[in-house]
Amino acid sequence: MNTERSSPAKAPTLKKGQACTCCRRRKTRCDGNRPICGQCSSNGRELDCEYSDGFAPTRTELLQEYLARLQSRVQTLETTHAQRSLGDNRQRPSLAIQPSASWWMMEFPPSQVARFLYALLRNFRESAKLSSSVSRFEVFMQHEHQVGWGLNRERFATAISGGPSSPSFPHPALVNAIFLWGARFARLPSFSGEQIEQTLLSRATSQAQSQQIATQSLQYGLQAVQAEILLATYLFSMGGRTLETDYHVSASVRLALGFGMNRITPRPSMDPIEEGERISVFWKVFCLDRLWAITNGKPAALRIDGSSPVIVTTPWPKSPEEYAQGNISHSSTMSQPLVQFLEEQGNATSGFSYPALAVKAALLCERSSHYASRPTSDDEIRLADSTIFCFVSTLAPLDGQASVALKARFITIHAVAYLAFIRLHEVNAPQDRGAYLRCVQAARYISMLPGHLAQDEIIELEPFCMPSLVIASKVLMQEITRIRQLASSAQAGDITPPNVLIDELDRLMHCMAEVVPIYPVIESQLESLNDMRTSMLI
Repeated sequence: MNTERSSPAKAPTLKKGQACTCCRRRKTRCDGNRPICGQCSSNGRELDCEYSDGFAPTRTELLQEYLARLQSRVQTLETTHAQRSLGDNRQRPSLAIQPSASWWMMEFPPSQVARFLYALLRNFRESAKLSSSVSRFEVFMQHEHQVGWGLNRERFATAISGGPSSPSFPHPALVNAIFLWGARFARLPSFSGEQIEQTLLSRATSQAQSQQIATQSLQYGLQAVQAEILLATYLFSMGGRTLETDYHVSASVRLALGFGMNRITPRPSMDPIEEGERISVFWKVFCLDRLWAITNGKPAALRIDGSSPVIVTTPWPKSPEEYAQGNISHSSTMSQPLVQFLEEQGNATSGFSYPALAVKAALLCERSSHYASRPTSDDEIRLADSTIFCFVSTLAPLDGQASVALKARFITIHAVAYLAFIRLHEVNAPQDRGAYLRCVQAARYISMLPGHLAQDEIIELEPFCMPSLVIASKVLMQEITRIRQLASSAQAGDITPPNVLIDELDRLMHCMAEVVPIYPVIESQLESLNDMRTSMLI
């Protein structure tokens, strides 16, 4: 009698070297299925499953080689930092060898690349120190103030950690927009960097347009709005892409209004973090719309006055930490914070968080720019000037002990608020001495702001801070020329020595030169300023 028990058929044993690299590394049985083996598929390791046929290196090996080259570049950059600070303006070193792994052509990069791209959003020095214990998305959040981020970092990190196969995986356009910014901050060699960024930009743009958001969750729609913010900010930073930038700014506004984000009334029963995300992202859209209008010279789409005004009842934004602690304003009223702020003429009774202050600064600056583009009465000018003055007088001074990110945020708030003075008075400045002096005072204050950052912290500035620096530089040049003309006349009186103003101008132009590798949009502006400076013999 045969007493042997039947057993399920075992998967055939693979020949040596035919198992995927992930199973070999984990010493687990691999069935050899391609492109993803059963073991990796069942354990959520699809992105780590790869095969080496013995003839070519795997993606992991290629990536490790690429990372080693980038870390070598870190050391090169750090050794040349001292030379740059002493006035060495030679071109930044770049990788001589191009990366050979075309990971950017994949629908979603391997997990190792994804982690590295998050790391790149910190900066080279920090990414060189990263270990597996560092949260990949926490590194990205160090630059949230530069790219217009408004979502909760912990929840997003959890959502993205499940991989593309997870039902909670974020909007693909948002994921690729994040990778796009990672490549931008990496400052890769020109050829490969342009190729990678263009591929990621095209994919993110296509995904933003093709996704059927209406059939998805509200959170998915919120991520679509966030993706449009990142894309618009990126395109503005690159320069020369006005139509594309305008498209994505308009798309973010259209989506935000479509989801009713301008009329959010938080309730006690709502999840404070989820409501906080919706509030924060809406105000990011509002700031983006306002700052783009200032730069582009066109009216903002989210107008709260004039014909067809947009009603905004969404409460002032708070810091992410406050939302995480459950601190959210619950109200059954339909108050309009923007209208109330303007009626209070800058003597605000609410909205004191740094995100709210950023909104107010953008509102006042765009409003001043709008006044300058149309006939405005003296009473309107005086009222607008008084409102701006009251607002800036309530701004806290910059704290030298604060984090770099927080200092960069407040520098932008101060710079945009003082730019409002210049935009309000620049039309009348040629014939009105009081208006001219207002412009000069504002420009001089803006010139002091970069001094709050160390040399290697300047790259933390936001791209929409740049117009303030450009316009302030032009005002300072005009003032230097005027003072030189008065220096030998009886009208000289008590004037600022030209060399003091030249130092302030140098500070602004040095700051702009430092951020050119991150924000190419400033390069042409800097060239124009240098030409203007040369022609004026400054």
